[in-house]
Amino acid sequence: MDSHLKQDQLTERRLWIAIVLNGLIPFLEAIGGILVGSLALISDAVHNLIDLFSLFLSLLAQKALQWKPNSTKTYGYGRLEIIVSVINSLVLLAVSIYIIYRAAVTLFLPRELPGFTITFIATGAFLANIFSALVLRKEATRSLNIQSAFLHLLMDAGQSFTIILAGIFISLLGWSILDPILSLIVGGFIFYSAYQVLREGLNILDEGVPQDLNFEEIASFIRSFPGVEDAHHLHVWSISTRNRALSVHLVLKDQLLSESGKTLDELARALEKKFSVNHPTFQVECGSCPNGTCPQVSNSSHP
Repeated sequence: MDSHLKQDQLTERRLWIAIVLNGLIPFLEAIGGILVGSLALISDAVHNLIDLFSLFLSLLAQKALQWKPNSTKTYGYGRLEIIVSVINSLVLLAVSIYIIYRAAVTLFLPRELPGFTITFIATGAFLANIFSALVLRKEATRSLNIQSAFLHLLMDAGQSFTIILAGIFISLLGWSILDPILSLIVGGFIFYSAYQVLREGLNILDEGVPQDLNFEEIASFIRSFPGVEDAHHLHVWSISTRNRALSVHLVLKDQLLSESGKTLDELARALEKKFSVNHPTFQVECGSCPNGTCPQVSNSSHP
């Protein structure tokens, strides 16, 4: 079985685990938050409910990765994972703004809260969130879609943990003002993290240079490659988090056609190894050809 397919199926199973673990959290926290009057619990419940929906979207995007390319989607359906990550990030931004607003209002209207009850409910949410995040930890390094889901869960765990601490201090010292203060901190963290994922997702959709790559470094690498005299019309972009594409016009040094093919093959492998570019396309130009342009040669280590 293809290694990518195996990995996709494993990721899908782990997403299902996260969905099941997080299925009851928002309802329990919402009921508890309303009964005891805790803004932190209610905010966490809303956040977890949205995250549950986001996990379903991530699962859909993960399924799409297994759909094979066809005559109308020649690169496959990898862009769906980017679209899902952007949707998740936009939702998270809206939620964080709401949490910050509600916390700011409540900050000036503190009230007594049952700290022990808050701690008990938040502990259950924290355990489910942290375990779900750990389940997706490895997958988050390979997919922007899973990274956005992982961040959702990690932020939920962080928020639940701060609520646990708030409940303890409220129970022992009566510091009810910690409830809105911690909500403000968590809301700010959510906003920042969601912005980072949104920026990367929009950069991919806009066919920008991947954020971890330096355009000038790639251009210099190609121009200094053995057998290459010059390079221009260079474009580098991401098709998805798994596939990176590059197109460039190459001026090759005077050499046999068989040697040109070898140069292009070696350059394609070098680009994948150094920059993770696995869909390069080269158009060869040389002074001895008519109009200085030879027929286009395409190269990809993963056709």
